[in-house]
Amino acid sequence: MPRRDVTRAAAAAVVLAALIAPPTGVAGATSTLDRILREKVLNIGYIPSPPGQYKDVKTGDVSGFYVDAARFIADQMGVRANFVETKWATFAAGLQAGQFDLCIAATFATIPRAMAVAFTKPIHYLAFAAVVRRGSALAGIKSVLDADRAGTKVAVVQGSAGHSFVRDHFRQAQIVALATADLTAPFVEVSAGRADLGVQDVWQVQRYAQEHPEVVPLFVEAPFNRLPISWSVRRGDQEFLGFLNTAIDYLLVNGKMEEFVRKYGTSAGRFQQRLLLEPASGTGR
Repeated sequence: MPRRDVTRAAAAAVVLAALIAPPTGVAGATSTLDRILREKVLNIGYIPSPPGQYKDVKTGDVSGFYVDAARFIADQMGVRANFVETKWATFAAGLQAGQFDLCIAATFATIPRAMAVAFTKPIHYLAFAAVVRRGSALAGIKSVLDADRAGTKVAVVQGSAGHSFVRDHFRQAQIVALATADLTAPFVEVSAGRADLGVQDVWQVQRYAQEHPEVVPLFVEAPFNRLPISWSVRRGDQEFLGFLNTAIDYLLVNGKMEEFVRKYGTSAGRFQQRLLLEPASGTGR
């Protein structure tokens, strides 16, 4: 082989080696999935938020359909599910710090949030509704944007997807952003007369309105701002993310997730992709 060709071949080999070599400092590192299987523990972050995640304040026991799904996955892996309570404001930092491997909080997967964590495929979709006080002039509005009026106070949970929606679409109303993890806080403001409209997901709206006759739910039958609900893992944890996506596919396709949901007597406000499964040649094993 001519010397020039040998030189080119050597250069190509160097480039190829650089492309397939692991990043500096990663060689020999144990993946999240390997560590879970070795230690026999799956650390799961959760945020108390019914119906997906409940916490019994007396016993500390954790339940809910997301909790049941995570336990099922852990059982299938042959490991113990260890639940770690976290908060909306700190769950992303908890993931990055290694406090837990997976966060099952029902998180709206938005583009800005995807810069902080890696989202699984959507488990389902959820939309928003609102509450107003009974007898309010806003009770007859046809669109949530009709509430964007000077002098109107709109309550939302600070940093929530509802907060983002109102901030992006309202120009005249005063936005009351509440620094709390309580998703019913906007409705409490309406009940107390401190806000005219409270915005949150459909399930929270229905639940609160059933228990508080002083408010009226709006847009429950025609909700707005439909978004995907996903779980999350650390950024860059692609192997574990791929594993979880396979597990979620399994739960959704065979109806196991819906079984967990029905156990808690709810499906309000949830939207699922319609699965069209047609017979095909060949068999699986």
